[in-house]
Amino acid sequence: AWQDEFQTGTVAGSLLPVAMRGVAAGTIFSPSGGLAARVVRRASAADPGTNMTPFSLIVLGGTGLIGSAVCERFTRDGHAVVSVDSKNYARCVGAEADVLINCNGNSYRYKAGQDPRWDFDASVLTVEKSLFDFKFGRYIHVSTIDVYNELGDPARNQEDTPIEPERLHPYGFHKWLAERLVERFAAQPLILRVGTVVGTGMRKGPLLDLLLDHPLPMSAE
Repeated sequence: AWQDEFQTGTVAGSLLPVAMRGVAAGTIFSPSGGLAARVVRRASAADPGTNMTPFSLIVLGGTGLIGSAVCERFTRDGHAVVSVDSKNYARCVGAEADVLINCNGNSYRYKAGQDPRWDFDASVLTVEKSLFDFKFGRYIHVSTIDVYNELGDPARNQEDTPIEPERLHPYGFHKWLAERLVERFAAQPLILRVGTVVGTGMRKGPLLDLLLDHPLPMSAE
């Protein structure tokens, strides 16, 4: 995870304290009134089971593996969540929230190698659009460990590890470019570099292939 001045500890346990730290109060975009409605007020009372005041979120890629889990968790904790995907994106443009979490983008490394132009559109241009299509306090961007040059050596995959973008696979290079856009144009950026993700709703990946006893695809890389 890339750290900025708002992140003071690990994000492995929960996104809640990270998302709230440094976020200014703003307009809540509530799903209950339809995707075009804006509720100009703060959520009033905190959940008795937590010490946090409810806040609003826009989750891009809200139907994917990570995004759906994020939506479920924050909704369960009493926060106003708008899940955005390709089907309702146009209707959601202009929405406002305290936090925007971008779980969108291409997740197929092999497709990036086969068609870099398509991957650029899916992983870079979509991020650029989101930075200007929505209004938010904090922007949390879910990136990938593929932005590092030496994936086989954890000691060389630290946050301060120098990265040579010209050596990256198109998949990692485009994710790296997207990170730079977030750093440049989001007032309160937080970038998370994740590895293999497992959970409810998995539809692909070597771990799933092993669990289901499917053939394990291999590549020359």
